[in-house]
Amino acid sequence: MPTDNSKTVWILIAVLASCAVMGGGIIVWATPWGVGLSPDSAIYIGGARSLAEMKGYTQPVDASTYSPIVHYPPLYSASLATFGVLGLDRLFRPGALAPLFAGCQRA
Repeated sequence: MPTDNSKTVWILIAVLASCAVMGGGIIVWATPWGVGLSPDSAIYIGGARSLAEMKGYTQPVDASTYSPIVHYPPLYSASLATFGVLGLDRLFRPGALAPLFAGCQRA
């Protein structure tokens, strides 16, 4: 028979998981066309493209010049770049990753 402490832990896990799912659902509902409407998105997608092309964490300045990205953390771009390396569309994945990351943040 489960103890009261283990029952409390499972209730807490269920509450946190439902908050995470609701947070992700709110992001999906609030952004039906996905993310990508801010200048930050252009930086992250540019960084993902340069990472996938093995040019480091940089952004294109013109056709042949790249500038290092120093004011944005690289993990989101790196996660987008993994989809690009696997041959999947990098522009579709932010819409799938944003609710996942937001849900994890809520928990």
